[in-house]
Amino acid sequence: SIRHGGTADYNKYATFKNMLKQDPDLQYVTFGNHLPRLDFFGPLGVPYKFPDVTDEEYEWNTFNVDYDFIKTYGLELIEGRDFQIGNTSDSLSIVINEKACVALGKTPAEMVGTAMSYPKVNGYFNYDYEQPQTGQVVGVVKDFPYQSAYQAIDPLVISPRPHAIDRILYVKLPEGKFQEKIALIEKVWKQVYPGVGLDYWFVNDEFERMYVLERRVSALATNFAGLAIFITCVGLFGLASFTTEQKTKEIGIRKALGASNFQILFLLLKLFLQILIVAALIAIPVSYFLSEWWLQNFVYQTPMTWTLFGGSILAITLLTVITVSFESLKASLSDPVKALRYE
Repeated sequence: SIRHGGTADYNKYATFKNMLKQDPDLQYVTFGNHLPRLDFFGPLGVPYKFPDVTDEEYEWNTFNVDYDFIKTYGLELIEGRDFQIGNTSDSLSIVINEKACVALGKTPAEMVGTAMSYPKVNGYFNYDYEQPQTGQVVGVVKDFPYQSAYQAIDPLVISPRPHAIDRILYVKLPEGKFQEKIALIEKVWKQVYPGVGLDYWFVNDEFERMYVLERRVSALATNFAGLAIFITCVGLFGLASFTTEQKTKEIGIRKALGASNFQILFLLLKLFLQILIVAALIAIPVSYFLSEWWLQNFVYQTPMTWTLFGGSILAITLLTVITVSFESLKASLSDPVKALRYE
């Protein structure tokens, strides 16, 4: 991402873009608003009317972009088409998201080709409208998150008319060549925009900054969970050794009476499995309600399915069996005569 609005001359953008695209690795260069949309950013609401659908006016978030924004970001078109470079009639066309279709009560297929009008908007774009302008919906993209996961995806309009101020230049870099391509971008920038500083950053870093707290909590939870598992395994091993020693004579008597090694092994494991069941009955409800409480902060949530808890219990059961099996197996294979002589 390169800051462009308010510093660099917009009229030189095409020259800069064409010079970069001479490099076969830099074929995706576009304009757009700052992404992601952070909480403290100003609104992007623009009024729209759809006379073929309703007489109501809607004020929706609008991305003011270059023609190849959708292709650069890899947005999924579910109906209609993208903006066509060189098609002057597309300057007043728009692409909307699925939420916009829902708000209008129409399917994506029904919205493609419908008329749209802008009421008078002064100063928002690079030019003012003296009269309301009319265009059409040419496509519908699949909903995508342009804000944090704490906020619902709202109706969105993608419009190929760059904003007068909020202009960010996006260049898609090839993997493994970041430094090389950044150096090339800096070189071209100095040629096209002499005297203008190059202010750039990575979009993925911007999205990651929105979830700093969640990443810290995740890291702490992972570290403490690993420590808890280690302490539990040590404790289980110690408890298995102690239990086996306490049942030495009982094991000897059972083996003398014909008990198999498997029966002895199951006898010792049964105690730990009973403890595991009691722990699970306490831990599962507590974990479920705490997770549900935390997820309420997010609009879009992962489902808390029973398969998730079942898989966790299965993993803990296997870990328990592996941990205590050494002492249990050693006891089941021991000589019953030595066990009967044990004091």
